[in-house]
Amino acid sequence: MGGPSTVAGTLAAYIGDCRLDALDVSFQVPGLAVEEADQAMAMFAREVMPQVRSLSHKLPSGSIAKVAR
Repeated sequence: MGGPSTVAGTLAAYIGDCRLDALDVSFQVPGLAVEEADQAMAMFAREVMPQVRSLSHKLPSGSIAKVAR
């Protein structure tokens, strides 16, 4: 999928294009160890969400990025 900046940009674009008001993200997938899922979730919270929030000024009002602040 890409690094944190790629994921954040793709996610922000998707949120804006679809005018989402909710987003459900899953980190546990079949075959992935619990520890790896925990690491992915921590990285998402630490490195992706802050970037999505910083891009939120470009998104339509009411999108999930505006609500998630």
